[in-house]
Amino acid sequence: MKNIVESNFGTIIYDENFWTGKRRIAIGGVELSKIDKKTYSYKLEDREIYVNVKGNFLSGVQLEIDGQKVQAVEKTGALTYIIAILPIIFVCVWGNVPQSVEIFPVVGGAIGGGVSALISFGAVVIAKGMKQKWLRPLIALAGAVVAVLACWLIALLILG
Repeated sequence: MKNIVESNFGTIIYDENFWTGKRRIAIGGVELSKIDKKTYSYKLEDREIYVNVKGNFLSGVQLEIDGQKVQAVEKTGALTYIIAILPIIFVCVWGNVPQSVEIFPVVGGAIGGGVSALISFGAVVIAKGMKQKWLRPLIALAGAVVAVLACWLIALLILG
């Protein structure tokens, strides 16, 4: 996921690969060299500037550059995470009660929890990529609906 932020230091490009976790940071068009897992450096005129990275793509990334803090990736609101967790809880609880499965059949347990967790996690990742903050909870809600529908379809296949 690539984010571009304007700061006192110029344009900061923060790029983190979702699959590998590998980070690339550039300030003012100059790519920073990696010192260790969370520390990078670059030369500004005649001195060495150190950049410390705190957080990750899902929790939000804050860069500490020469004592100043710059938010490279915004934090995701709690509402998005709460909406994403609800279908997992619903499917695991509802799918394990035989009386409730007769009313609305969903597959519960490990299968239902796993399916709904994967779909909900995917929705959160997609929501993180949205620039508009108001869209993030809606994407999480769409993921929740898809998760419940997927567990419903699996239950219908098993029962039918």
